[in-house]
This record gives sequence, C-alpha cells and structure tokens, in this order.
Amino acid sequence: MVNIEYNGVSYRLPENLMEITLGERIEFWEKHDRDIEEKIRAIRSKYEVGINMSEDDVSELTAIDIERSISAYSFFGKIPKEVVENELPYSEVYSFYCDVLNYLVSDEIRPVMINTYEWDGETWEIPMATLTNGDGKSSREVLYSFNILKETDKLLKEYAIGKVHVLLPLCCIWLKKKGEVFTTKIAEIGSDRQELFKKLPMEIALNVGFFFRNSWSMYMPILTSSHLEAEVEV
Repeated sequence: MVNIEYNGVSYRLPENLMEITLGERIEFWEKHDRDIEEKIRAIRSKYEVGINMSEDDVSELTAIDIERSISAYSFFGKIPKEVVENELPYSEVYSFYCDVLNYLVSDEIRPVMINTYEWDGETWEIPMATLTNGDGKSSREVLYSFNILKETDKLLKEYAIGKVHVLLPLCCIWLKKKGEVFTTKIAEIGSDRQELFKKLPMEIALNVGFFFRNSWSMYMPILTSSHLEAEVEV
C-alpha cells in the first residue's frame, strides 16, 4: 500500500493485485465502470474499423478517462470524491491512476500463474490446466461452470453485469482448500464460500480466471457433445 497524507488524514492506496479484493472490484464496476463502459461503447459503436473519430468524441473519451481516474483514486483510497476532485493535485491523481490503478482494474490482466496460495489461514489450490486423470477436475465441476457461463453470457453482452462478476462463482468451483471436494452447495448464490471469496485478493481470483481461460478450449469439445448437454442437477 502507498500511504498519502492530506490535511492531517492518512489514506492508503493499493499497489498490487493482492491489495484489492474481488468484492471491491465488483463494487467498483457496479458504482463506476458500468456507466463508463456504456458511454465508451456508445461512442465507439458509431465508427467502423479504420474510421477516425471526430474531435468531439476524442475529447469525450478523454473526459471519461479523467472521470474514471478520479473515481478509482477516490474509491480505492477511500478518499471523499470531492477532495480528489477539488483539493488534490490532479497530476498526482492521474499519474497514480495511469501507473497503478488502471492496471489493477483492467479486465485484461494476465497474472503470473500460481497454483497454491496461503490465504485466510488455509492452503488453497487451483488445478492445473490439463485433463489428465487425477487432476482434480470432475465432469460435475466442468458442467457447473458451463451452466454458469450459459446463464451469464446474455447478461455480459447486455452489460447487466461485468466480467469480474463471473469470477466469484468460478472461484467457488475451482479454488479449493487442500484436499477439498467440490459440491454445488459451495457455489450457490449467497453461500458462505461466496461471501468469503468477496474478500479474496484479485491476484488469486484472476489466476482462477486465467486457469479457466486456458483450459476451457479443452472442455468445449466435451461440453458440446450430445451426452453432456443436460443441466447439472443441484
């Protein structure tokens, strides 16, 4: 964490993915990035590939980026937004946003893959991206993940939720305590595990997503075969 002092008050800003939780990232998307993504999408939808944007739309995108930098600095530093907007040097705010915060809240991060973490007093494991026997992945886990993606695909396209929301149920499926066996109850909405994983550091959550992205291409031929098209029974 980076400590800053302003008017006798100390604030702390995150510097890495272990210092932002999955719950915070979801909350930031709901409070700020949902509207911002809609604005960006509306502007970019007016142009075909290779067509230069108008100066007005370029200016609007710049204003949106400034708005996001202020929101991110305020949200993750727990600093009143009016203080960030009106009292802090904007060059410092925007510099920290560009150098640190913009990376931490990106949907395109590719973290270094680590399969074992010590967190919350437990050893947690992410399976390897293979389909070999004994690798800790059952067809039940794969199908349950597939059903989650089917349910959320439409919502993702309509921007009703963000990509980061999908990490929460996927973490409940694939991130396990050492020796733990998956049950569908763990991944239910509002389960104790879901509530716990809202406190999960983003580095761990993103590594689950990275594992899932890498291994999904291996699962798709199986999932699209006729004998595995049924919904998982809870």
